[in-house]
Amino acid sequence: DASYTASAESRCLCAQQAYTEGHRFLTATCALRGRNEAALLHFDEDGGFLDTLATYAMPGETWSLASHPTRPELVAASTRGASGALRLALLRLPQEGLGRDDGAGSGAGAGAGSAPPTPLDSTAEEVAGLDAHQAFSVEYAQAGKSGEGALATLGQRWLRVLDGELRESSGVDLSSFDVRQALSAGADTLPKLSNANSGRVCWDPHEAQTVAFTFERNVAVWDLRANSPSQVLLGADREYVRDVDYNPNKPNTIATCGNDRVVKVWDLRNATQPCKLLAGHTHWVWSARYNGFHDQLVVSAGTDSAVNLWRVSSVSSAPLLGYEDDGGAGAAEEDPDADLNAAGAELPDARVRTYEEHEDAVYSVAWSSYEAWVYCSLSFDGRVAVHVVPAGL
Repeated sequence: DASYTASAESRCLCAQQAYTEGHRFLTATCALRGRNEAALLHFDEDGGFLDTLATYAMPGETWSLASHPTRPELVAASTRGASGALRLALLRLPQEGLGRDDGAGSGAGAGAGSAPPTPLDSTAEEVAGLDAHQAFSVEYAQAGKSGEGALATLGQRWLRVLDGELRESSGVDLSSFDVRQALSAGADTLPKLSNANSGRVCWDPHEAQTVAFTFERNVAVWDLRANSPSQVLLGADREYVRDVDYNPNKPNTIATCGNDRVVKVWDLRNATQPCKLLAGHTHWVWSARYNGFHDQLVVSAGTDSAVNLWRVSSVSSAPLLGYEDDGGAGAAEEDPDADLNAAGAELPDARVRTYEEHEDAVYSVAWSSYEAWVYCSLSFDGRVAVHVVPAGL
């Protein structure tokens, strides 16, 4: 698998959503000292190599990164500078003069005598910023989905929804909400929502006014119209929930992961217990993500340095059917309505593949927004590895 190693420790990774001509990913470093930078990477699926198109000096440590769904040059970032406080910034990453056309060969796949392109070396330009909002999780609503372009941010005390210029369209002080009172729960001791001090926020792709976020061992589903929780999954993890993601194709379905080493799929209509458990990690699971095209595929990663690819047909929007081809999984994308059914057999739930190329904790995974079969993983030592879904699954 193709790989890239950043100049310093790193925790955040995302696909460049608005770019439609190939596989592009963004990652950024979180070094305590020295230069912090973001890198724009391009994966050439034919050549099997990863190019660095550009590096951008960042205003400080970067702890969360979200690519704008329609403007490829814009990213929202949670950064920490010299003051030591987290702040929210909207940054422009110059795209001019990237040094290559993605259709041309380069890197390891270039023709004889050719050299990899020289990456653009530039600076992330701040378009807008919020010093008072110490956001540690940021996420844009995806293009073509409900709420497109809105930015959800989660801080230690605040949940905010912002527009493209970081103007607040709604917000709520989470410390004012008591979970037990809001939900009439019977437990004697319940957490405050303000304890979301290192949580994750995620848009519901089926409902423009709903987000989910993690706090301690729990997950809150938040109604932005009412500015209150519509549902809380208490004890979604025995110790700490690290990530939450909505199924892009099946409403009322989320995946969570955390310190109990299990990825859990939940039906929010009956969330007394998970409807699927994916047990395959030996330490904390930090990231779990649905495939944006085929919700039968989930990838997870954690501090055991492993990246697991799962097939979860039984809790997806439709069964995933096997196929056979000469060129790998990507060939099925030529006919997205064919139900992947060249072989014709419904495939059972399984861990399809474990990737063990990383030597450090893996904190982030991201599927390509260009097509279904490519995804990336990022470990704390700054290594980005690109993986391709195997043929036949």
